[in-house]
Amino acid sequence: MEERRAFKRADVELKVIYSGNSMHNEKGRVSNIGRGGMFVRTDEPLEKGSHIFASMDVDTLGQIVWAQGRVVRVTEDGMGIKFTDSDYKGIETIVGEKSVHRHAV
Repeated sequence: MEERRAFKRADVELKVIYSGNSMHNEKGRVSNIGRGGMFVRTDEPLEKGSHIFASMDVDTLGQIVWAQGRVVRVTEDGMGIKFTDSDYKGIETIVGEKSVHRHAV
């Protein structure tokens, strides 16, 4: 399958708390992330087209990295998110330091 993403993704394993229009918080794991979006593994994906606000707990940075976006793909494993706004510096650090952010779940 041909890669159609505008930005390269980094494989990660990050805890995430997200909410959609209902503002009800759900938990998941970010399995890959790049400047343009991320994939969230979850049992509670939002519907395609939903807006999302996500906070990722990045232990090695000692901070929370946030992102807003839209659900562009839903699978049985979770959902693909395209960012509309984000903590750009935090995401760049995750992508640039991807080996540092892999830790046991």
